[in-house]
Amino acid sequence: MKFPNAKHKNHILKIILVLLSITLLCSCSKVKEILNNKMIENGCKEAIRHNPNDADAHYNLGVLYGKKGLYDQAIKEYKEALRINPDFAVAHSNLGAAYGEKGLYDEAIEEVKEAIKIKPDYAEAHCNLGIIYGKKGLYDQSIKEYREAIQLNPDYAKAHSNLGAAYGEKGLYDEAIEELKEAIRLNPDYAKAHYNLGVGYGDKGLHEEAIEEFKEAIRIKPDYAKAHYNLGVAYSEKGFYDQAIEEYKKAIQIKPGYTEAHYNLGVAYGDKGLHDETIEEFKEAIRIKPDFVKAYYNLGVAYNEKGLYDQVIDEYKKAIQIKPGYTEAHYNLGMAYLSLGRRGDVLDEYKILKELEKDKANELLFNLIYK
Repeated sequence: MKFPNAKHKNHILKIILVLLSITLLCSCSKVKEILNNKMIENGCKEAIRHNPNDADAHYNLGVLYGKKGLYDQAIKEYKEALRINPDFAVAHSNLGAAYGEKGLYDEAIEEVKEAIKIKPDYAEAHCNLGIIYGKKGLYDQSIKEYREAIQLNPDYAKAHSNLGAAYGEKGLYDEAIEELKEAIRLNPDYAKAHYNLGVGYGDKGLHEEAIEEFKEAIRIKPDYAKAHYNLGVAYSEKGFYDQAIEEYKKAIQIKPGYTEAHYNLGVAYGDKGLHDETIEEFKEAIRIKPDFVKAYYNLGVAYNEKGLYDQVIDEYKKAIQIKPGYTEAHYNLGMAYLSLGRRGDVLDEYKILKELEKDKANELLFNLIYK
């Protein structure tokens, strides 16, 4: 694409940037299809080729890379935009968000604070800062920033939703539900708010309400893996194991490396007595996450259900290797030894349990003496 003159170039660039803004903000999938990201990326690159000091083009290219999960490239473009225009508040905020996605939380906080310093009434920057604090587990600071964002923009649905999620992390479930309902009032098709509300209901033990919210999130966003997964969890809590299995499978279909979904699918199979299927899912969870201690432990439980005591012992030992003070694994390992008549090994586990939990140690000793 060639620009005959500077005036024409600037006109085309403005069109490209408008199209980019529409694409990034519009929830209409047909518009996104028409204004495809590759065309916009090429347009931004062409604009930069003609004017390397075009801060807006670098910024918008960073936004596009961020949407694609290419955070290193996004960071590079935001930094270039800031080199050209150090007071570019939104570039500071988005650079902070990209650092946050990379787990570079201190750098993220520094950038977003700089955005707020430049533009104190920047609600989105306060919201971004809240997100980063939340990723660090600093929920009090997170809540403070979300409240500031809402004070600046009371109709900011994302801030209400995130504030609700932060309240949930603090165990303030009623406050969480109130904020999430407000987010949904402001934006009824806000899938993440419905999802977070489902989590809030689940935390309060309101599993039927949780199911409805997860279903609504999925209606809005059918490929929402976490919503399918948590819908499975809610079904499991209700004892609806067939439905739970279906939802875990959908989550895995969307996100094949979803460790927790494989693990919980194994648990659901176990609840139905399908021990072979249980074993396969726990093995898959361990393949994805080799230090998944609960998966080793429950794989031992599944082998125990099949009377495969040698495999039981191997899995409990692996769980203990990762978590040496794992009381239940030591106890069950002792019971597996007892099933094989290895009384000396049972006594070894008894001695360990005496240091961990005397009641479990005494229970194991009772079984050794009387069984």
